[in-house]
Amino acid sequence: MYRRDFDKLLASGKLPRLLYLYGECDYQLSRYARLACDQLAQGEEIQKLWFDDYSLDAALAILGQSSLFSATNILWIMSDAKLSKKELEALAGVIQRNESAGVVIQTTHPAAKDHERTVENLGGIAVRFFQATIGEAVAFLREEAAALGLTLSDFLLNRLLGLHENNLSLAVNDLAKLTLIEGEIGIKEIDEVVFGLGSLTIESVLAGLMTNADTPAQLEKLYEQGEEPMAILLATQRYFLQLFAFHRHIKLHGNYDSRAILGFKLPPQIERERAQAAIKITLPTFSSLLELLLRTEGRLKSSKKHDAQAELTAAFITLKELLLASH
Repeated sequence: MYRRDFDKLLASGKLPRLLYLYGECDYQLSRYARLACDQLAQGEEIQKLWFDDYSLDAALAILGQSSLFSATNILWIMSDAKLSKKELEALAGVIQRNESAGVVIQTTHPAAKDHERTVENLGGIAVRFFQATIGEAVAFLREEAAALGLTLSDFLLNRLLGLHENNLSLAVNDLAKLTLIEGEIGIKEIDEVVFGLGSLTIESVLAGLMTNADTPAQLEKLYEQGEEPMAILLATQRYFLQLFAFHRHIKLHGNYDSRAILGFKLPPQIERERAQAAIKITLPTFSSLLELLLRTEGRLKSSKKHDAQAELTAAFITLKELLLASH
């Protein structure tokens, strides 16, 4: 099944209790997984097993529970790994035995499409999400902007999307940041959010460290815009320290309340993105990358500008390797 057909199924209110969402667009996968979970949960709490927290035993334990205080028992699984056929069969089996249970599986694994027929044979639905076209992406941004109380023309939404090289997730993040601007929003304000504040520009590059983005090319753009290697490094250290704080809080408390973690409330979309990024990184990887950043800081302090750029680019390549190897 594809997105348009899934939209109709969502509108009908007749979702099956086994949903398997896969594809290439992180934004659409998270959006539709959340919509599906909300509909299935009927206002009750949604259980989550994301990335390293997922195991078949943990999932079966959650789905097998029954409660006097909740009419539904919905589990949202988010994973970069490919679940096996046996795992899908086990999940479907416990759902069949427990009528209040349901599971929504979200994955970006390249071989996820191999399970389409298996999911359908088990009474579920598999939905594939492709990268959104420009028109579709602008429509999503228009809807997200309206939900945030922003009035932006399609021209401005196109500009925001283009500045992020059509990365819908990053564009949605910046919509949340635009809510902090007082007065009318135009080209100047869009450009300032994306490029005018160093940490915002750097954040776009940092988000790409866990994707296939061309990190050296992105860094080169930052250098061309006048960003100093040391400023980029310090922002990077702050970013990963924040992610570590999110990771620790999620493990201890099972939620990602940014006010409790950071002392101030992040916009909801940014809060979710921080949580999703943090939980993907293992504790040994956090240790390795923070040590790498500390060593890089020492080298940058003794380097000339051109050498500092080369040092930082080399460090970011290593960072990317560490992050991609951790999940």
